[in-house]
Amino acid sequence: MQQTAILIVGHGSRNQKSNQEFRDLVDRFALSRNELVQCAFIELAEPGLTEALDAAAKKARQILVIPLALFGAGHVKNDIPLAIAEAQLQHPDTIFKAAGPMGLLPELVKLAAKRGREVLDRDQSRRKRTEDHMAVLVIGRGSSDPDANSDFYKVARMIGEALGDPFLVPCFVGVTGPDLESSLELAVKTRPKRIVVIPYFLLQGILISRIHDQVAEFGKAWPHISMSVASYLGVDSLMCDALSFQAEGLVGGKLALPCVSCKYRVPTENVVKNFSALKALLWSQRHRFTHSQAVDHVHSHKPIKKHIFVCTNIDCAEKGGFRTLQSIRRKIKDAGLQNEVAVTRTSCMGKCGEGPAVVVYPDGIWYRELTSEFAGPLITEHIQNDRLFSERVDHIMN
Repeated sequence: MQQTAILIVGHGSRNQKSNQEFRDLVDRFALSRNELVQCAFIELAEPGLTEALDAAAKKARQILVIPLALFGAGHVKNDIPLAIAEAQLQHPDTIFKAAGPMGLLPELVKLAAKRGREVLDRDQSRRKRTEDHMAVLVIGRGSSDPDANSDFYKVARMIGEALGDPFLVPCFVGVTGPDLESSLELAVKTRPKRIVVIPYFLLQGILISRIHDQVAEFGKAWPHISMSVASYLGVDSLMCDALSFQAEGLVGGKLALPCVSCKYRVPTENVVKNFSALKALLWSQRHRFTHSQAVDHVHSHKPIKKHIFVCTNIDCAEKGGFRTLQSIRRKIKDAGLQNEVAVTRTSCMGKCGEGPAVVVYPDGIWYRELTSEFAGPLITEHIQNDRLFSERVDHIMN
């Protein structure tokens, strides 16, 4: 049995090119390490995180879990700690350590600036960039987690400084604002000679294509302004350096993921019986109520009142699941309920042919065929007025 194994955890995508790019990055990183290096996905691809943790624990005494994630939102704060808690129960003699998100690491800021400079250097006449009025848009995915969005703004500022402090506009492609179109409109008001859009994304995917399409369409109205989209971060030696930094930090005990050692997430003395499956989720709910009372805790937060799940698996996606998800999140934000209502996209919930499927907990109300135009009535009726949105009710859990 080996002493240490490193498990790189990616989100997973329906885009197989993105999944393969993730595997290529892990393979490249493995070349620089002496430890066993393996990969796992949180959803949409194999191997899954639970299976990968179990397999790694059978091969090594210590598992270093490194999320390939830019910012700390639901997957990093909840899914990974809960999966590690379950793995710890199954392998009590194995040491599990998890790193936090990577988005603020200097290596990734350098890589994003490098991608921006690559665009600028393609045109030799623009190498003297200080003489050329330029606007830079740094665009991220967007999150319902305020910590993730605020960290993105910090990163955007650092990228701007690395590029010589141009006119800078941070923006998002979804979930929250400002969106790309309104940010481009703001940028053109400064009368730049060129606009460079830098996607702060780890790997390729459908959102990257969407950014290119939106910039190209917007540019038709402003032909006198040069508009370019830089590459996403992608497979690069700087990315491998960032992964190495995370691994070395875990070995040195400096980069442990907050909450990995929290008593509401992992088994500790006298509370082992309260873990696994439903009990783990119930303790996670108690964790929401008790966290804000803790002294000197890394992240305090208030309890949520409702949790809305929206299916975005293949069948529901084809029927508008992603539009429903975005509309519900927008209506929640417009109503000022983002700190009381969580909205999560899910894979298949077993209602194929009846989608988009939406479930509201803790009420246990399932809705069918809830397309985006019904997002407003759902929030008004069910969330704000505590009444069933009867027009789309599928069934009620007892």
